[in-house]
Amino acid sequence: MSHNLFHLNDKNTILPIFSRLQVPFWGRQLAFLAAVCFIGLIVLGSFLRVGWNSYDRAMLNDMVRGTAHRPFVYRALTPFLIRRVMDVMPDALKKTLEEAAEEPKARQLLAKLDIDDSTVVQATASCIVMAGALILFAYAMVWLLRSCYRVDDITAGISALFALAGLPPFFRYYSYIYDFPTLALFTLSLVVLAKRKWWVYFPLLALTTVSKETAILLPLIFAVHYRRRLPTGNYLGLLGAQLLLFATLKGLLTVWYSNRPGSIVESHIVHNLMLHPYDFAQYLAFVAIFVAILYEWENKPAFLKNALVIVVPLFCLTFVLGLIDEYRDYYEAYPVAFALVCHTVNRVLKRDFQTQETAV
Repeated sequence: MSHNLFHLNDKNTILPIFSRLQVPFWGRQLAFLAAVCFIGLIVLGSFLRVGWNSYDRAMLNDMVRGTAHRPFVYRALTPFLIRRVMDVMPDALKKTLEEAAEEPKARQLLAKLDIDDSTVVQATASCIVMAGALILFAYAMVWLLRSCYRVDDITAGISALFALAGLPPFFRYYSYIYDFPTLALFTLSLVVLAKRKWWVYFPLLALTTVSKETAILLPLIFAVHYRRRLPTGNYLGLLGAQLLLFATLKGLLTVWYSNRPGSIVESHIVHNLMLHPYDFAQYLAFVAIFVAILYEWENKPAFLKNALVIVVPLFCLTFVLGLIDEYRDYYEAYPVAFALVCHTVNRVLKRDFQTQETAV
């Protein structure tokens, strides 16, 4: 089995679901991509229905132009990508979109999707970027599973599709245009971090930092997992370089957008002290996830177990600065938790799902 970073030379890895079928290589690729696109389209439609362009401090047009309130304006990568997509969109297409948005039926549809007819071009470009991020996330989940487990191609692919389909429960209260890109980049960073591909990891860390400041959790995972796995000099040098990179980029963003309204952080502690009651189904779901993560804990990959440390700071920061019942605040922990649960599901089903030596 090839263990290249992205398995580009392994025909059974690019399209894991169909690797055992007598289907040509490019046919398998297209089939898996079609499945990802189909599920991703449903996920994106669900995302648009919940609310993503109605919060006055982070309206779509303001986010794209870089004039939103702090701290939202700091998440600058996705707006940058959206602007680049708009730059390459033909003027004829923009005009067609704007004219179509004026039709009564189109306005009704756009209203359901939380899109103002005056921002239909920005919304279209945003959807293109978010769709690309969903596709990247699905492939990153395949690579993460293959990095941590000796898993067959079919199982890795099906698991990735389930991970993609599992995103809508996170769409509660409100969502933001940078959610999917941040999730995809964070998951991809986990892959290269597990594989010690530092020359790829540092650029990804930079991109993830510009996408959202929760990228600081990646150096934390490194600090915990590699504390006894690298020579002291290498360990301290790599850790220091990560912290320096994060601090530099975060400092630049803070200074660049210092004249924007708002504050560096927002506090929602009052909301978290008076939560809406959760129902019995939610409670059982939390218990089931907790048990599934802990099942056969000793046999799970050490990298994933150590990476789960980010749940603690995520919860603490969310309790003070976010909404603890807004599940999108835990996106960074999702690929780690999902990969751990995959081990449990496959072991219960008596399927071969052994830990990779590189992930021990």
